[in-house]
Amino acid sequence: MREFVFDLVYEETAGPLQQLCTDTTGVSSRGVGGSIDAEEFWRLEQFEGPADALSELTNAGQRELLAVEQITPAGCEGAVHREVLKRTDSECELYYLLRDVGNCESVPTLAVEYIGPAVLFELERSQNRETWTVMMETDDGVGLFYDALQVSLQDGIRFEFDHIGQASKRRTGLFARKSLPPEQREALVEAAGRGYYEKPRQIPLEERSTELDCPRSTLSYRLRSAEPRLAKSVATTDQPREFESVPQTAEQRGGT
Repeated sequence: MREFVFDLVYEETAGPLQQLCTDTTGVSSRGVGGSIDAEEFWRLEQFEGPADALSELTNAGQRELLAVEQITPAGCEGAVHREVLKRTDSECELYYLLRDVGNCESVPTLAVEYIGPAVLFELERSQNRETWTVMMETDDGVGLFYDALQVSLQDGIRFEFDHIGQASKRRTGLFARKSLPPEQREALVEAAGRGYYEKPRQIPLEERSTELDCPRSTLSYRLRSAEPRLAKSVATTDQPREFESVPQTAEQRGGT
């Protein structure tokens, strides 16, 4: 199994997920999907964020959901079947079936056109960035797919190549509960590095949110979401790889 990994960066605006959830920029997602044929695709996607934003997502209409797919100026046409598999105040897991997709190009439609229908996708979205992994049996057609992406992207979306190579074993842990979304990791690392968790606290949340140009409520939400994950992970493993970049206290470094 081979993989082609790349990012789509929305340079002048938030990514389509944040545009859909207009009340906040605190929503991120991780998903897997595949093709049924050239015009029909499935996806299982897990979203995390504030409850109001997740409500906007689950209540969005067909046109808004199709707009999230498109990477070209033309508006996508098609039908979307959606099922809510799990819903809490901070998480939502959705299953999508997209049928008769046309009048626009998306990452899945281009991949199927140039590589073939035997492809799988992984997708991670956060703020203005989407990380795509396209998995296939061989590299046949990948060059054409790469070129088609460059030509199709509308103004304001930047393509960043990562790599083409053997599929990584880490793909099997896509929904591992120890993983932190990028914005939660960043908030946690920045807060710890600036003394937010010291006693007495070295920097108030309001000051850090101003420095990061991030609303206080959003920063607070990210920290509250990250902290229990980190605590549970530390309770079950000595030093999880996912959190090696988190600054440690003197006691964690071997002090008494």
